[in-house]
Amino acid sequence: MQLQFTLAERQLLADILEGTRFALTQGANAEREVPERDRIKARECIDLFGKVVERHLQFSADELDTLAAVLSDRDRELREQGVSQEDRQLLQSLLDKITEACMMI
Repeated sequence: MQLQFTLAERQLLADILEGTRFALTQGANAEREVPERDRIKARECIDLFGKVVERHLQFSADELDTLAAVLSDRDRELREQGVSQEDRQLLQSLLDKITEACMMI
C-alpha cells in the first residue's frame, strides 16, 4: 500500500526506525549475543528505514504490521515517560495513518 507522509512524519519515522534498530543491536558485544528475533526485527527496521529515506513509501502487509508495532512501542515509551499528548501529536498522526492502512489490507 502506498502512503503519503509529510516531511516531518517521514523524518520522525526514519528517526524511530533507526533508534529501534540501534536499541535492538546495541547489546551486541563479546559478553552478550543479540537474540535471533531482535536481529530479525533490526533487519526489518533497516529495510524500512531505507524505504523511508528513499521515499519508496509502498509497504506490504507485513511491513505495515512492523511499522505499527514499532510506532506503538515508541508511543507507549513516551507515555510512560510522562510526555504529554500534545508533544506526541505528530507520532499519533503517523500511527493513525499506519493503523488505518493496516485495517484496509
